[in-house]
Amino acid sequence: GKYRNQLLKAAEKAAQGLTDGLTSKKRRTRKTKKPTTAFQLKITLKDVKPVVWRRLQVVDCTLPELHSVIQIVMGWRNCHLYYFEAGDTIYCDPSLCEDMEYADGRRIRLSHLVKQGHERFKYVYDFGDFWEHVVEVESTFQPEDDVRFPICLGGAASSPPVEGGGAMGSGAVV
Repeated sequence: GKYRNQLLKAAEKAAQGLTDGLTSKKRRTRKTKKPTTAFQLKITLKDVKPVVWRRLQVVDCTLPELHSVIQIVMGWRNCHLYYFEAGDTIYCDPSLCEDMEYADGRRIRLSHLVKQGHERFKYVYDFGDFWEHVVEVESTFQPEDDVRFPICLGGAASSPPVEGGGAMGSGAVV
């Protein structure tokens, strides 16, 4: 009860802050075409109890943009490396992972992964603690003109501390 309400309030603040940041005046001055696709996602942190998950809606975005959204809704601090893994391909920002042979994820969009048949893929945050998340595309839909994205629809439990040693060291292991 108490923690659920705190989580929902934090998620609402985070979603509003992200929405405000993504629609700042600086961004509005750029001409962008209206997104034609939106996705409902469920993101679950693996190997921890209680189960930590978030359900959100986003317009089609690049993987670095999706990373930023996940950081906010999961309560992470965006201070470690990350990658997405879909099928046999690992996507990362090469400027961050220059010594690793990962595919360049900066121009890969969520819609690209879905078109390739990846409606479930991994997101790993913090290569040392290895916080592994499962990202599931629950649905695809056409966004309405007056709706601002991203939207956090719900979730459960707080993420463990980032520097907690990962699922094995956090004391929250399944």
